[in-house]
Amino acid sequence: DFSLYKRYLDIKTAKYLKENNFPPPCVISRETGWNDDLSGFWHPCLNDQYHELHRDHVLYRKKKDKVLNKDAQHDFVKAILQEGKLLGVLLTISAASLLIKPLNVPGFTVVVSGNSGSGKTTASLIATSLFYYSDDHLLDAQTTKTGLELMIASLNSLPVLVDESALAGTNFSLQDLIFMVSSGKGKTRGRKDLSVDYKDLKSNVFWTTEGTDIDELRRAGAFRRSLYMVVDSWGDFTSLYNIDDRVNELYSGCGIDYIQFLINHMEDIKKTFKETTKGMYNKYTDITTIALNVYAGLIFLEA
Repeated sequence: DFSLYKRYLDIKTAKYLKENNFPPPCVISRETGWNDDLSGFWHPCLNDQYHELHRDHVLYRKKKDKVLNKDAQHDFVKAILQEGKLLGVLLTISAASLLIKPLNVPGFTVVVSGNSGSGKTTASLIATSLFYYSDDHLLDAQTTKTGLELMIASLNSLPVLVDESALAGTNFSLQDLIFMVSSGKGKTRGRKDLSVDYKDLKSNVFWTTEGTDIDELRRAGAFRRSLYMVVDSWGDFTSLYNIDDRVNELYSGCGIDYIQFLINHMEDIKKTFKETTKGMYNKYTDITTIALNVYAGLIFLEA
């Protein structure tokens, strides 16, 4: 008797709330990311009595919610940033994803291009491992355009890796991805009540490829909404670690501490960002959005 059971459950719930001084409810989200007042962040490692990530989320389903050697990863990140090579750039852009919503800056796509074996995928996996276990891709060769959009939306405020091979056979291009990520919104869809629905996309995205028509990106206006990185060998990324070390499988999750730091110091980061980026629209005329995004990551990691 569902009706009778519902009445019983309502009575038990009301009794519980009264006996516990009406505690605020736990909000369960199907997407990672910030709540409205930036006081909490949905992530599998940050669940508490007020915020919880839904158990059907991709990070649970694909067992990416593991934290490995978090303290050692902090030391690793510091060493890479001090070295100053391209892997440090990827780590900075990865961390900047956390600030897209709080600072209201657009996300952008990093195109990592290079020959097979140059380590572009491994380096991108290392960058995403700050926030979840990145032993392999989250997207596979069966991914559709809608599936990609939903994946990026579900990883709100966290970096995402897309290998071009995952979209083989679809009519979804790098150009499509760049514009989608920079706009911060997925495809607009109509509801039955004639209102519209879309997914917020608040992430920096890494796209790995062995070759891209740069002239085509320029003609379409997508080039200034992306950062194009050409890599000849693993040494361009870092000289501190060997590509065979599979660093992305050794550490994961130090970004949890980054999120906690932001929750406690968000106003300080906002103030520093505002002061540091004055005049940036004149300094970086055509790529202001990328400059703002990267500066956000630099300011944050420095703090």
